[in-house]
Amino acid sequence: MSRYAVCDAIQELDPEKDHQRIVFLSSCYDFPFDAPRALEFALFRPARFTRYVVPRALRLRGALGGLLPPRRHPRLRTEMRCPSYPERYVMGKWGRRNLVDGKPTRFDFVLLLLMHHMRNFKRGALAKVGLVAIGVLLHGLLFAQEEQGSAKLLAVWAGMLPVILSAPHGGREPVPGVPVRRGIGVPQFTTERDSNTAELAQAIGRALGDRLDAKPFLIVARFERKYVDANRPHAAAYESAAAKPYYEAYHRALEDAAERVRQRWMGGLLLDIHGQSAEADTIFRGTDNDRSVSALQQKFGNEALTGPKSIVGQLALKGYKVIPNGAGEAREQRYTGGYTTRTYGSHRGTQIDAIQLEIGSNLRARANLDRMAIDLADSIAVFARQYLLVVR
Repeated sequence: MSRYAVCDAIQELDPEKDHQRIVFLSSCYDFPFDAPRALEFALFRPARFTRYVVPRALRLRGALGGLLPPRRHPRLRTEMRCPSYPERYVMGKWGRRNLVDGKPTRFDFVLLLLMHHMRNFKRGALAKVGLVAIGVLLHGLLFAQEEQGSAKLLAVWAGMLPVILSAPHGGREPVPGVPVRRGIGVPQFTTERDSNTAELAQAIGRALGDRLDAKPFLIVARFERKYVDANRPHAAAYESAAAKPYYEAYHRALEDAAERVRQRWMGGLLLDIHGQSAEADTIFRGTDNDRSVSALQQKFGNEALTGPKSIVGQLALKGYKVIPNGAGEAREQRYTGGYTTRTYGSHRGTQIDAIQLEIGSNLRARANLDRMAIDLADSIAVFARQYLLVVR
């Protein structure tokens, strides 16, 4: 397994459920030399003679080094070009960034601190190895602490398919320090949760991964809609400045997923999962009357939207009532899409075809959730093999 294949595999995994697998891949495949050396040093018990001599030798070396003039232009390894980093790299840009405000996490801070001290140890290789060992030990502790922060109000998967699943209205968590929205002057205002759509989106993602041997990208809002509505323009989405970072984090994750799909596959599909109770056993499709799927239509025609191997066509073959289905009602009337499809759809040159699915309340009830997820995943898999030509 190549190094980059390991990196891709790690990105597919859930940091909470698959943490042991992540550590195994990172230690045994990605960094098979570094991790054991760091741990060997951390657990090394030197002989008594070594414990006596080494500290005194280091103190003597430090005293002698103090007599030399300081370097004015130290040569940092981060500033050296190499095949892996032809443009050099910055330690502060490594590690996870806070999903909510984009600022460095505490792990980033530790890396910067270690780098600062490593520059002061110009010749002390032993001290540098010690700092690396400290970094390895601190990483696990700080990673766990970061997950307790505000980033927990989003569920984000880095996928390996040109498919993005999003669910902005299924969250159940309050946003700290943010009052409930009142909606003054906001048209069609509601704070009602689309029950079980967050769970449904994740279940679809898992089932799709089983069918295509790779997970889709996934962005799910865990914050409740009555605090932030991620499927509206920012002026109508929140009423407190404290809510703004959560809204921006959701859309930053969507933009990042769309950009990755564009770069790797030159285009893909975004399915925005919603719920409706007007017709409890019906699924409504919303594409702003085909605008947000204009690229798909130009390539394959209406067959890709309503044909037997389209998502709608496959759901119809399974017995679901889908509106519009291309046979009777041709235009979208009740649900035509939302802010997500209008913002990320291919009519805006994004190369991402965006479809909103409004799923009836009976279909997403707890008793029917697994079946709905499996049937949707089957339908998406058939569509992907037929129209997302990179998927086989």
